[in-house]
Amino acid sequence: MKRHSRGSDLAAEAEAHPPHVETDTMARTKTRRDPQQPGGGLAPISDADLQSALREHLPGSGPHGVRWRRTFKRRQDWRGSRLFERVKVERPGADDLEVCLKYFAPAPGDGFPAPAALREARAYEFLNGLPSAGTARYFGQVHTPEARHSILVLEWVHGRRLKKIASVERWSAAGSWLGRLHGELSSSGLRHREDLALPRHDSTFFARWAERAARAAVERCPEAGPRLERLLRDYDGVVEALTSTEPTLVHGELYCTNIMLRGGPRGGFCPFDWETAAIGCGTLDLAYLGRQELGIQPMDLLRAYARGWADVALRPPSLQTLSVQHAAARVHERLYLVWSAATHRRVGEAKIWKYLDILEGLMGDLAAARAGDDSELP
Repeated sequence: MKRHSRGSDLAAEAEAHPPHVETDTMARTKTRRDPQQPGGGLAPISDADLQSALREHLPGSGPHGVRWRRTFKRRQDWRGSRLFERVKVERPGADDLEVCLKYFAPAPGDGFPAPAALREARAYEFLNGLPSAGTARYFGQVHTPEARHSILVLEWVHGRRLKKIASVERWSAAGSWLGRLHGELSSSGLRHREDLALPRHDSTFFARWAERAARAAVERCPEAGPRLERLLRDYDGVVEALTSTEPTLVHGELYCTNIMLRGGPRGGFCPFDWETAAIGCGTLDLAYLGRQELGIQPMDLLRAYARGWADVALRPPSLQTLSVQHAAARVHERLYLVWSAATHRRVGEAKIWKYLDILEGLMGDLAAARAGDDSELP
């Protein structure tokens, strides 16, 4: 039995795009072997189940013909394996529509439906009501209890990833777009929106990540213990900076690889893969966005973000306040990388020491930001 949901009955807690494998038509499926794919892996739903999902979720009445299906697999990552389908749908009396089927299988120990699928569905449901977010249209969700798969049905977005565009103007526009989005969302009272059922980036969240990173690093490299202890002595200041602001909806991993420009380099910004969405401090997304440093300096990106926030908020934070929050967010993001390096079997201890060097510099940046003048937004 298949269970379809538009998200109103979503319940659970929780913690992005593809390489290649092809299927031709509804009747014939060809799959290129992927040596990275876990045994068993995810498999596309049957033609009949696909037709049922399309009838349930796509707009318009009558049968929906499927012109073709193309399947993409992604190797296993820390959230589990990934599989996507691009489906071109023929609709009676309307233009053809391309949709993306995003498959989730629960990671070991997860419940069903997959927590990441539930979280991403909540984020899309909320953001689809906000045109400025630019997200793909979300049509609904399909659960297959027998196979323990969850499938998101989304608009297939054509365009180009921000990662491929080294333009100061476009990156500055990305910063301003993100600032406007966060400013608009922070003004909507998200702090009190319990119905969103998204995780909260509160003091407990950040403290747990610090403890997790320290424990993993010391287990892998005991000599790093004293240095980590010294660096984390002032971590309360990081937590305070990231939790004392009016919260917004954050993506959680807004790398430039997770932003599409619709239709090409001049198109609008379309963030995808909302599996780590949460309610928290917006500059965390800015810290992830700035990791690539393609054509723009961190302070210029921060200023663009501040201008975007000022465009929509009645009482925007000062540039100095945002600077402190951004510096704190970069510390947290680097601490996450310390944990990632310490728990990855193939990463040597030298990488942990390198990240600790960077972490020390970022703590210095945070102290400098706190000491700066409280200049207002440009």
